[in-house]
Amino acid sequence: MRTTLRFLSFTSLVLLTVSCCKADGYDLVDSRAPGDLQEVTVNVFVTGKLKTKDKEKQTVEVPLGVNGRLRYDERIRDLEVDAAKVRSARHYHEATARIQVDTFTIEPRLSKRHLLLMSEVDEDQAKLFCPLGPLSREELDLVNVQANSLVLPSLLPQREQQIGQSWSHEKQMLAKLLGIDAVRTSDVKSTFQRVDGEVAHITMGGDVSGTVQGVETKIKVSGEYQFDLAQQRMTAVELKLHEDREIGSAEPGFTVDAKLQLQMTRLDDPSRLSESALAGLPVASSPETLMLRFESSAGKFLLMHDRPWRVMVNNSKQAILRYIENGEFIAQCNVSRLPRKPKNRLPLASFQSDVQNSLGENFGSFVDSAEFDTDEGLHVLQVTAVGEASNLPVQWRYYHLSDKAGYRAACVVTMRAKMVEQYPQIAERLIASFQFREEADTPETAQELRSVLKK
Repeated sequence: MRTTLRFLSFTSLVLLTVSCCKADGYDLVDSRAPGDLQEVTVNVFVTGKLKTKDKEKQTVEVPLGVNGRLRYDERIRDLEVDAAKVRSARHYHEATARIQVDTFTIEPRLSKRHLLLMSEVDEDQAKLFCPLGPLSREELDLVNVQANSLVLPSLLPQREQQIGQSWSHEKQMLAKLLGIDAVRTSDVKSTFQRVDGEVAHITMGGDVSGTVQGVETKIKVSGEYQFDLAQQRMTAVELKLHEDREIGSAEPGFTVDAKLQLQMTRLDDPSRLSESALAGLPVASSPETLMLRFESSAGKFLLMHDRPWRVMVNNSKQAILRYIENGEFIAQCNVSRLPRKPKNRLPLASFQSDVQNSLGENFGSFVDSAEFDTDEGLHVLQVTAVGEASNLPVQWRYYHLSDKAGYRAACVVTMRAKMVEQYPQIAERLIASFQFREEADTPETAQELRSVLKK
């Protein structure tokens, strides 16, 4: 018995010695695993100036303010070694924002049919998509905020640290955290400040320069995050950002101060994210699931498009979309409704003649023409022509779309000739997904088609 007591006393002494030696060392290691559940609350506050160019190419600044709130349950679905790739399912309970631009107020909302989203983070970027149908651009912008909850654990050093120690962050991780395409320079560091009970408090700060769609941006970062040492998981983050972004080809620039506050709470009940609820739904993104939905209430049509397409104009006369990649203008798509003609279908030869007349002196030659039906039940005439505009070689792809009820639309995709081989199917998704909604109010005129094609 005495031997046993002496052994226990010796063991306790050894453990006490080890504990004392590591008193200032703590494992800041994320313990996420597939199946883990958490509730995430995000509050976003933004104030600043929006920057655009007027007709004289002068910079114009208008006040900008944003108050947003997200609340969602999140379940880890897939986690690869070293968290290089992690995927989750989210069910949103709240997704609202109030955006004030000068005197205009916008209040985007997440559709009820899009409350279930998938989040995916890989080596290069973070993505959000709905497995039940494409999001609109407004919905994506509403939920795709900085400080993605799947990215946050990457702030941790994933090793033992002592209070007072600091560590730097990889550029790729910072790009995903800040919602930009690439980080060029960064001196952002995190510092382990203190421990209160079982909670480690860590601060971060520094400057970042990078690009978004080829546009320069500079961000000053400061913040604090909390890590539960017992549960080995992050529980709270407050991130403050001062960002100065240049004006882009498809989007305005801005100078803003933003604050993001996140709370993460462990959940035990999978509720709407159970295995049965997620069965059969894609874990990973695909070109199809990443498509966006554009519905023009003014033009009364609907189409799906790849994410580089941006809507520039949307009114009763026409919609204009531009394809911007890495800051470079690739193509433009003009869509206009035509007067209804339920009886006579336009012949391909007549459409081809209208295209040549509309191009006038810019016309060079025809490349091809085709006539086909889409899966949506539309009849399509397609004519491709090449020529010159402003002394640059250009390709035009013209489409005439009609249904059995006689509803019609014209679409033209314009791109520089040198881009054609690189983007051979840039317009196919737009045309294949096109649908008419209600009847459009289009005046009946003899020259309607020709005038639309000239736009």
